[in-house]
Amino acid sequence: MQNIVFFDGVCNLCNSSVDFLIKIDKKKTLKFASLQSDFAKEKLKPFQHELRNINSIVFYNYGKTYTEADAVIEVLKTIGGFWIFIAFIFQIIPKFLRNAVYHFVAKHRYKFFGKRNICRVPNEEERERFLE
Repeated sequence: MQNIVFFDGVCNLCNSSVDFLIKIDKKKTLKFASLQSDFAKEKLKPFQHELRNINSIVFYNYGKTYTEADAVIEVLKTIGGFWIFIAFIFQIIPKFLRNAVYHFVAKHRYKFFGKRNICRVPNEEERERFLE
């Protein structure tokens, strides 16, 4: 199994990002799972040492995990088309700088965008793309 976007299921920004990814992923190449799910805990267990402080996004693809801004870049590349160009633009930005911006937003995401009381529940159309 590949192309899995793990996200913070109670974060409004993360959920809005998932909505956006579902909209632009016309080929339906991405699958989704909240980091709070049993599926995520089991699937990411082999990577727990390197992922211990991650709580906003992890992209799992062909046995490799990507985090922070690299996860966003890899997700966009996977979607393909115009989004490969956007990923390329993000890659031009030095990694330390793009990750600094990512960390700032991730650290303040609940304050800026709010938080849900429970994890996202996919609707009927989305259900096939969500892993529990």
